[in-house]
Amino acid sequence: MTHTTEALVGPAPLGRRRRFTSPSGREAIWGLVFVGPWIIGFLLFTFGPLVASFVLSLTDFNLVR
Repeated sequence: MTHTTEALVGPAPLGRRRRFTSPSGREAIWGLVFVGPWIIGFLLFTFGPLVASFVLSLTDFNLVR
């Protein structure tokens, strides 16, 4: 059975925890870097027009006039 330092001395106080200094934290940062453009593209080109069409469907808009 493996014991970690945290298990022996307890968790660090909330103000002193380091989030992205471990190798898995760096992987999380790189994951966000690579997924970020996809999320931005989704919001701009999919979710934006979806919301705009919903808003326009609720308005009294006449294209001919």
